[in-house]
Parts: sequence; structure tokens; C-alpha cells
Amino acid sequence: MRIEVQNMILAWHPLGVEFDGVTAQARDAVAKTPPFSAARVTMSLKLLPLLHRRIEIEKVDIDRPAVYLRTESNGQTNLPPSPANQQPTLSLQAQVALLIVRDGLIDYHDRQIPLSAELRGFRGQVVLDRAANSYKGQIAYEFGRIETTNLRTFDHKAELHFVAGGSHFLVEQVDLATLHSHLSARGDLSDYNSPVFTGSYQAAVSGEDLRWIINNASVPAGEISLQGGFTYRTAWGQTLLDRTYLDGHLQSAALRVPANQSSIAVKAVRGAYRLERGELHLERFQADALGGHLTSDSDVINLNASAGQVHLAIRGASLEQAGYEIGATTKGTVHAAGLADLDIGATWKDNLHNVNAHAHGVIRSRAGAISSKDAIR
Repeated sequence: MRIEVQNMILAWHPLGVEFDGVTAQARDAVAKTPPFSAARVTMSLKLLPLLHRRIEIEKVDIDRPAVYLRTESNGQTNLPPSPANQQPTLSLQAQVALLIVRDGLIDYHDRQIPLSAELRGFRGQVVLDRAANSYKGQIAYEFGRIETTNLRTFDHKAELHFVAGGSHFLVEQVDLATLHSHLSARGDLSDYNSPVFTGSYQAAVSGEDLRWIINNASVPAGEISLQGGFTYRTAWGQTLLDRTYLDGHLQSAALRVPANQSSIAVKAVRGAYRLERGELHLERFQADALGGHLTSDSDVINLNASAGQVHLAIRGASLEQAGYEIGATTKGTVHAAGLADLDIGATWKDNLHNVNAHAHGVIRSRAGAISSKDAIR
């Protein structure tokens, strides 16, 4: 590997070094754009460990780094090849108290991802196994903030164990944890030229965390457990949704769903889901709500076209409980009593403002039916 630095400044108090105009690429590379470049890299070191022949890094600040990745049709990448010597293994370890990435960019086959990050307690280890022609390593940090497009910055910690070879990248385990949520996944990335990533996941997701990250107040509050598998295949389409297949099961002991400036308690939630070619399929959904039982099956939501069709059925809902939870019943108003059986169907195109809904309901006392009503919107 050839590393070039345009300028270096060494400071003695505090001890540190600054590199300007950093690039890294293979020794014999002829490409104009190197796989890695940075406008400036600043490192702060601890002095006393140097007296004992140890290097401890207090801070690494990387300004405007760019990672530029390309894969040729024969599978060859623009990354530097393994060094040719007879040593069977080569190990590299690093511990950094604070790692900061400012205005970074990942460019993979002209798909660009802006990235900035602040990572504390960063540690990494990579071992080169020449016999297997692969790198085995782990990367972790105790506290992190990552900023990218369409997502709010959130506090978290992460740990990744991997094996990287010439033809595939194996994620042995990746763990991501926020204040109330946790995600674990594993998988295998093959065909660097046209990536295919398959794997499995388990997650305990807090609705409050998700509401903050995606900045959407309609996300229910409460914890949801998810478990399933996924496949990402670049050849499937142009968008992330087109390229992703995901299936699994969900369950939750209790959720609070926003409704009419109030919220509805939904309990014993369970169901199955499948995301395929941008369509979200919901199957065998069940829950307890408003004193009754809610079921839904064969619902389809097209996330690319903002269209969909759903059918909900609720049996034995309490009108009095519904009035209080939705906010329609307040002190001094007439209380509705009885039970309701409802069947609701809805379709929409372009957006939810164009919804076409049909509902049929039966209101009854505990002894029998009182009235039947159809409603169309």
C-alpha cells in the first residue's frame, strides 16, 4: 500500500501530529481517485505510555474523508492487495478514546452516502490470515453519534465481528444498541461487483427511539420484538426498497397508538410481515384494543407508490372505552354504551389523503344486536 501525505506538523505540547492531504492506494495503482483520501488527519497521543513502548491515542480527528470503492467485472477491486511475504498472520490493533469524522463521504459505484460521526471508546483489531487469504477482525465503540441523510443523530454503541476475503464479506455478528433498543444481525456479502447480502436479525425496538430517529410522531409508543431474515440484491432494482427482501414475525405486549390528539392502548400484538419489491405485506395480525379483539390479514402497502389496501375487523369493542381513549368522551358529555363489531376496508393511491374507506358496524348490548350501520368515505 502507498500512503501519501502532502504536509505533516508535529506538536510536542500537547503531543500530537497533523497530516494534510492524505491518500492511500495500491502501490501500482493508476486510477486518478484513490480508495481513501482525507483533507486532514489529526492525532493526539499520550506521552507516558511511549516510555513503555506503548501507543495510546487520545483523539483522532478526520476531516473530509472520502472512501471510493469500485469492483471490475472480473471481481478485482481498487483496494490494495495483501502484502506478499511469508509471515502467516499479521495483526493490527488500535484503541482510540475519541474518533471524530467530519463531512465524510462513501462513494460506491457512484452511489454517494454523506457521513459524519463522533465515536468514543473506539477499538479495533484486524488479523491477516495469509493461508485463507482473508482478514478477520472486530470493530467496536462504547458511545457514538452518526449523522447521515434522512435520519436524526442518535446516541448508540456498536460492535462488529467480521471476516473479509477476496470474494465475500462475512458478518459474524453485529450489535447495535440505543438507550431503549437493541439490534443483532449476521449475514454474508458476496459478489462485490453486484452485491448480494443475506442474513438474519433479531431486534427489540422502542417506538420512542424510532419516532425520534425518523422524526415521525405517528410511530406507536412501546417495545416491539422483531425476528426474521433478509436479502439485499443490487440487481433487483434501482431503489433500496426494490433491492430488499425482508420477512419475519413481530410481537408486543403493549403499544400506545396516536389518535385524535390522544392514544389508544393496543395489547398482545402479534403478526407476520414480508417486504418484497417495495410492497409491505402484513399477515395474521392480531391484537386486543378498545376492550375487543382486532384481526387483519392479507394487507398490502406499496411503499414506492404510497398506495395500499388494508382490512381490519374488530369484535366486541367497548363504545364507552373507545370514547375515552379516542378523546370523544369528556366530562359532561353523554356516554355511549354497548359493544361494537366493525369491519373496515380501505384503499388509497398516491397518499393517505386519497383514501377510499368502507365500514360496516353492528352495535349491540351484551344480550344482542341493537343496530347495523354502513359508512362509506
